Amino acid sequence: YVVAPLDALGADAVMLDKLNGALRDEVRVLGTDTSSLADESAAHACGGDVACLAGAGAKAHADFVVAGSAGLAGDLVHVTLRTITVATGTEYKAVDDEGTADQAERVVRRAAMKLLAPDKYVTSGALVLATPLEGAKLFVDGKERGTTPFLGPVEGLAPGRREVEVRDPGKTSWRGFVDVAVD
Repeated sequence: YVVAPLDALGADAVMLDKLNGALRDEVRVLGTDTSSLADESAAHACGGDVACLAGAGAKAHADFVVAGSAGLAGDLVHVTLRTITVATGTEYKAVDDEGTADQAERVVRRAAMKLLAPDKYVTSGALVLATPLEGAKLFVDGKERGTTPFLGPVEGLAPGRREVEVRDPGKTSWRGFVDVAVD
């Protein structure tokens, strides 16, 4: 793999350097052999054109090129990454991801993992319940998940806002919302 510099949409040079570094580091961490394009200005001149990027990859003697863009809009960052097969000059796979601008490097790393090692990307979260009640039933999004005392986390939850309810027979139930995150 060679990693082409990201195209910037609204990102300054300092931010772009950090994001390019995060992308190269993550590709390397994922265990793929990487190098940067010898002529990064040529890759920038490609403007995302697949045939041009494949040509730059061929000059670097690579099988694949990882390329993409990072766009900032207000406090959000949107990242698009794709792999280009050098031999055929075609796009093999693409992913999009977004998050807050203060987490831009994390968004780039997450997108790289989704692109190059989707089996390693964890797409679920968990929550831990602590209550003095015994024998109460725990429900997450209307589905019964166990009885208290509850040992261990409730795993396999989709990220986002989850409705949690604790029902104790003969007592007042508790219901609220919890944000489940993936880290």
